[in-house]
Amino acid sequence: MNKNKKHIHFIGTGSAAISEIYVAAGRCDWAIGKGGQIWDYAPGVLLLQETGCTVTNLKGDPWEWGNQELVAANPN
Repeated sequence: MNKNKKHIHFIGTGSAAISEIYVAAGRCDWAIGKGGQIWDYAPGVLLLQETGCTVTNLKGDPWEWGNQELVAANPN
């Protein structure tokens, strides 16, 4: 077994809020959402930002009110 090999595990929670909470809590390293509405992302974005996570749109620009896509990453 190659010890340098990295593994990626995908978790499909079916909920933007749960995915965002997992990232904010450090249970997941990142989350991506696309096609959601403001009520899907806004509460989680606040939580993510308050915990020091990076939150952008798919282009890498800071997430803004009304974006229908989200990329969140835990700094750890």
